[in-house]
Amino acid sequence: TIFKNNAYYQAIIRALEKLFNSVSYAKKLNNLIENLAEYDENGNRTGRIISREFAHNYGLWHKTVSLAIINKENQVLLQKRSSKKIRNAGLWDISVSGHVLYNEDEFMALKRECFEETGLHITENSIHFLTSSKEKSVFNQVFIDCHINDVYYCITNKKPKPIHDLEVEELNFFTAKELKTMMRNYKHLSYKPDVYKAILALLQNLEKQSSKK
Repeated sequence: TIFKNNAYYQAIIRALEKLFNSVSYAKKLNNLIENLAEYDENGNRTGRIISREFAHNYGLWHKTVSLAIINKENQVLLQKRSSKKIRNAGLWDISVSGHVLYNEDEFMALKRECFEETGLHITENSIHFLTSSKEKSVFNQVFIDCHINDVYYCITNKKPKPIHDLEVEELNFFTAKELKTMMRNYKHLSYKPDVYKAILALLQNLEKQSSKK
């Protein structure tokens, strides 16, 4: 909640740089803050660059991306979010998700987030568009999340690496039948009905194609 605006954040960096007399230290700390492009509610860029904290403090629209990773057995990879997260803590969520930085396109963001959260390297030609969603969620006075989310998918035989950090607690593959069961009450699944309906339809279509071979 201390990051109320970019000027205040820059003042912190200058103070730390002076304190530690290390430009490299300041640069490393600067990389912890995600700078985003601001959007309007219709999905158009406003031209402003805002920090992630600033966007969430004031409920400003920004772009996120998600990726559904499908294996050759037509199962979707889900990640169990850390119990320490403010949003969807301890729930199963889509394979990969994250913010699009102001100097990235969506494919760059997807490849970066995919490696960070699953250890998998993916190529741009393996990524296919699935659906889009727009959401405004108010968690408390200083966390208002307004994001436009574009969802993609890829099919791969590569196995993800176990991740244990502040973001992800567990990774596991689920069948279409298992996902459909989880969608009945969303008790253990993050509530994204439009996204999961699209993923479920994709899995069921892939199963039909496999049965015809």
